Amino acid sequence: MKKIYFLIFSTLLLIVQMAEAKKTPKHLKNAGPTNCKVLADSSQKLYEAGDPSYLTWDISPKCDPAQLYQAYYYQGLGFYILPAWKESLYFLTMAKEIGGPKDEEILFYLWNVNKKLDRFQEMERATHELHRRYPNSFFLLEILDEWKTVKHPTQGWNYGYSSRFSTSSNNYLKNVFTNRLRASTGQRHGPHSLRETGSLTIKNKIDTHVFQGFQLDLGSDYQYKGISAELDYGAGYDARNSSDPLVWIHGGTVGKLVDSNWNWQQGRASIGYSYTTKGGWNLGANLNAFQLSKDWLGLGINHTEVLLFPTWMIIGSIDYQKNWIHLLLNPNDTTLFKTVALDGMQTLMLNLTPFISVDRHSFGLGATYYLANSHYGAPNGIWDETDIDHSITSTASYTFELRNWIKFNFSASAGLEFNPYKKQDPLKLFGVKPGALYGAEAGLSVAF
Repeated sequence: MKKIYFLIFSTLLLIVQMAEAKKTPKHLKNAGPTNCKVLADSSQKLYEAGDPSYLTWDISPKCDPAQLYQAYYYQGLGFYILPAWKESLYFLTMAKEIGGPKDEEILFYLWNVNKKLDRFQEMERATHELHRRYPNSFFLLEILDEWKTVKHPTQGWNYGYSSRFSTSSNNYLKNVFTNRLRASTGQRHGPHSLRETGSLTIKNKIDTHVFQGFQLDLGSDYQYKGISAELDYGAGYDARNSSDPLVWIHGGTVGKLVDSNWNWQQGRASIGYSYTTKGGWNLGANLNAFQLSKDWLGLGINHTEVLLFPTWMIIGSIDYQKNWIHLLLNPNDTTLFKTVALDGMQTLMLNLTPFISVDRHSFGLGATYYLANSHYGAPNGIWDETDIDHSITSTASYTFELRNWIKFNFSASAGLEFNPYKKQDPLKLFGVKPGALYGAEAGLSVAF
């Protein structure tokens, strides 16, 4: 009831002051106490008494930092109750920059103010700082419980641009320059949120093609508390063909991930759940069905865990996929082997990455194990072969946030891949020697 009276009275007071602003000389308008100690003490007493007149005081920057900190703090809380989010954000930020005994509470109010203003990067920054400085804070527990329901969708349109260059031992990813434009809009009603997204990606492969291809994606996702559902459609064009090898098989080549030229039949549907415990342990699972092309269908399940510590976190994930495929290995082969096709594949990926954030810098160093079990067969039964590939790689990543709307990303990876020779294959046609894996990527992203 006290807050209601405060809100009514303060609103009326501000209306009257706005009406009288033209009549009052600037140097006489709500200057407030001239003594800094009186100003700081009075702002606290008036706040506790529910009298909002102190909100219009002009606080002198010549005051002692501790007195300014107290005055800014109570002015920020007063505007928070109104609610006047931009004014509250200003005074709370001023108090936080000085620093003092109420920083824990200030970070919590800043998180809520930025939530009202749809400033999700600032919310994330406040969360990390609160976790780093006050890992046992009750405010932190409240933020973690609510975070999943607010961090993605926003009101109105949002746009972004990203550009990256990557090179790799994998020919599919070697010397690829990518530019991506995206747009999204969202609606939110209580715990329910809906977001629509669209993106256009243009790829150039520097060593083979000036223009490599493009990809168009449209999607929508829905969230209710920790439950999420997503539906996406994709179409694109790829200039690659069977002369661009990914894997050497039986003296020929095959591009496992290639659907050359036009591809209008891509899509994905998924449903997931995420839960964060009071100790800062986030658990998530996702089930998705996808279609890469008319000849490639898949079903996958993913489990992710994030464990938070005072100054760092560990991200771990397990991803399993079952793929149904029908791709000819060598369409130009005139022998009986022309009917041999890659008709199925199962993959398993395990990843563990410690992640550290310091101010605007983020560092990650993790390890990944990948296992692929591919099956090749022929309708006439002349061929039945299982090919097992597995690899171990380590990846280091670094992100620098120049501003809250522009980021630079760098990553590098190295490891080994293994494809054991099959004892039943004396010619070792399906075997390759263990080889080195490497990859590197640099890029930037802009949000506006």
